[in-house]
Amino acid sequence: MKKLFITSAIFLGAISATSCASISEDECLAGSWQEIGFRDGENGRSRSKLADYAKTCMKYDITPARDLYFQGYEQGLLRYCTFDKGFSTGEAGNSANAECQSAPDNGYFTGYDEGRIVWSINQEYNDLISAYHDALEDSLAIKTRLDEEELDQDERKKLRKKLLRLEDRRDDIRIDIRAFERVHNFPKYKF
Repeated sequence: MKKLFITSAIFLGAISATSCASISEDECLAGSWQEIGFRDGENGRSRSKLADYAKTCMKYDITPARDLYFQGYEQGLLRYCTFDKGFSTGEAGNSANAECQSAPDNGYFTGYDEGRIVWSINQEYNDLISAYHDALEDSLAIKTRLDEEELDQDERKKLRKKLLRLEDRRDDIRIDIRAFERVHNFPKYKF
């Protein structure tokens, strides 16, 4: 068992060490800088990735070919900076990729803006649902307190008023949720 643990630890250590490296010695030696740049652009990585490669390859006395890297990078960026990619980035609530500012307009930022609108609508809906559940939880907590026998009349009266306000609030939120669902063609939430 101990031997298995040591072997596993060595294996996991080797995997994590290689995953942290930005580029392998073989990739430095092969010098496929246009291909590496293309891959980075296609994945929307930062241009500054080349500096990481240069630092790693310096250990092997190799200097990356900047021109080839950036030539490939720009080609890859054309594939990344599309309307669909922008839309999915915006819809997920992520920041726009600044690298696309230098790419020819393939609709990335238009897609991003439209995706952000969808994200905002979903956020607003989720906020309404959360507000409803918060009011429901507060109502349940007050009902539990009202069941306590040691409450004096004044406290009981205050809690009942608060409970009525919370129930009114829940009703208002429920109306807002239904209106939101109609406007945005959302399926009805089950209360």
